[in-house]
Amino acid sequence: MKRQIFSELGGFVIYEPALLARYLDEHGLANGDVLAYFTQTEHGGAVAEEGIAVPILGVRSDYYDFAVTVGEASEEIFAQDEAKIISRGWVFHSSGTLKIAGIGYFKDMSCISEQNSLSFRVKCGRYRLEILGGYRGTNFSGTPAPLGDTPVFHLRLTPSAEPKFSGDLEMSFYF
Repeated sequence: MKRQIFSELGGFVIYEPALLARYLDEHGLANGDVLAYFTQTEHGGAVAEEGIAVPILGVRSDYYDFAVTVGEASEEIFAQDEAKIISRGWVFHSSGTLKIAGIGYFKDMSCISEQNSLSFRVKCGRYRLEILGGYRGTNFSGTPAPLGDTPVFHLRLTPSAEPKFSGDLEMSFYF
């Protein structure tokens, strides 16, 4: 299973496709440059607070591995103190799927495909989301990274009936 994608326009969006499509349709935003809607209006903050779409901004241009784990005792991707960045306070609302795409694809979401995005099955429900970033000397298939350390994001989801949003929408995830 592919777990690696490129950071289009210096970032990624973690999102729930069905909930995002419904939000865009309800607000008359379904056609056009969704990235502009989210960066130039209040809609970006609204979808983040509702747990529909979470931005990862300010990353260097590269391919990134992603791991998604669920639960309090979920698998740790990084050894203790190995994560270069930790961002807490995010909310994710799942109706069955967690999808990740380069943020540049939100200029025209019809360009998002299985070749340039990642999809993970996540049980329906609400979650607290922590985003950890760092490097690993091997990718998730266990083979050595071709050019040294592989940049990795670990998305750690913890079920929560009423998670409270406190994520930093201006945070840079550069490491």
